[in-house]
Amino acid sequence: MQRNLDKEKDESYIKLLVTIDKSMRDIFGEETVNAVYYHLRKKHMVKLEDILEEPESFARAIKAIFGDTGADVIESLLVKSLCDEFGVIGQREKTIGLVDCLDELKVSLSKNVGKRVP
Repeated sequence: MQRNLDKEKDESYIKLLVTIDKSMRDIFGEETVNAVYYHLRKKHMVKLEDILEEPESFARAIKAIFGDTGADVIESLLVKSLCDEFGVIGQREKTIGLVDCLDELKVSLSKNVGKRVP
């Protein structure tokens, strides 16, 4: 049973990462997002697969690359995509930051592991 729960948790985390990646590609386009990911990896040591475990590092790196205003726009677009995809933040979508959004989604998804929604 635990193995199935771990698999469901892994699938939830993968869905979160896929949503983040899709949003980044929508924001930047294919070529530019690859350059952004390269810069995140090489200069800031942040990989896409690590974003859920270290969302603060990702947010700091985005801010370092794009500045405060650019980071705010990128984060709000990512939060909107995550809220649209998972629908758990509700009315707070416009006020919640990316780090808090990811933390809440991880908690919410881990609570739902093993539960079947009709």
